[in-house]
Amino acid sequence: MELSERVPPIGLVNNSYNGCYVNSCIQLLFSMKSFVSYLSFNPPNNEILQRIRLLFVDLINTTLQSINTFYFLDCYNPQYGDPNEFLVQVLEQCEQCNCYEMSLQCDISCECGKTDTVISKEPVLLIRNNGIQLDLSTQLYSSLFREFHCSCGRTVNVQLKSLNSPQYLIISVENIKIVNNKIEKQTKSISQNREITYNKTKYSLKSMITHINGYDNGHCRNYVKIQNRWYCCDDTNVYPWNEQLEEKVNEVVTTFLFEKKEEEPQSKLIISQQAILDYYLFLKEKQNN
Repeated sequence: MELSERVPPIGLVNNSYNGCYVNSCIQLLFSMKSFVSYLSFNPPNNEILQRIRLLFVDLINTTLQSINTFYFLDCYNPQYGDPNEFLVQVLEQCEQCNCYEMSLQCDISCECGKTDTVISKEPVLLIRNNGIQLDLSTQLYSSLFREFHCSCGRTVNVQLKSLNSPQYLIISVENIKIVNNKIEKQTKSISQNREITYNKTKYSLKSMITHINGYDNGHCRNYVKIQNRWYCCDDTNVYPWNEQLEEKVNEVVTTFLFEKKEEEPQSKLIISQQAILDYYLFLKEKQNN
């Protein structure tokens, strides 16, 4: 079954503590058409992924302006965690979906003579917001330099090599700093490039998750680009976005979703009949309980 994107996006409700970051993550994941279709045709073993799969069907089928994500994700407690932890937890469980998985080669060579080559697969790249307004591509390049410790005790600086260019590039941003032995939030966001180059491949920005206010009393929002127009998804409050972050409330980006720029028009969202059947069985079971 082929389906078109909903314009504007559907608002999300989650009244559990910290439910705003779950809503923001669902909006970001739902904007990844290939991921949604993969889950539809490949029922996962992980319970949270199972529920997200059904939630996606509800997002596609509903005629309402908003839906309750907790109705599907009552198996997950968002009290402990943040958007990037939740995304990694979800994406790492979807092992065979390679539309976002980055392959990195790490060649290690120490002065003591030891060498090693490690190939890692990562669903998310981590960059740090150090408060300096650097271009995002520069920050991304810097993130490929890692520090390792050899068994001889020496510190070895290593550059990672990108081996692939996945359809989606997910970048999480660490926005914390230590001041007088206390954790504080960076108040200036990292730059929000609309296009970047990764592994000689061009990507365009598709979605973002942001955090407003302080470290201990914040709130998450999602921004998504649909049919060449940006929308803010602030739980149930969905509206066209002017593409400017709110500096007065210390709004910073925590997560970027970039999509590979394709010459061919992108296909419509595809959902399996089995996913639709599982969705109605879930609703029936919920109603009976």
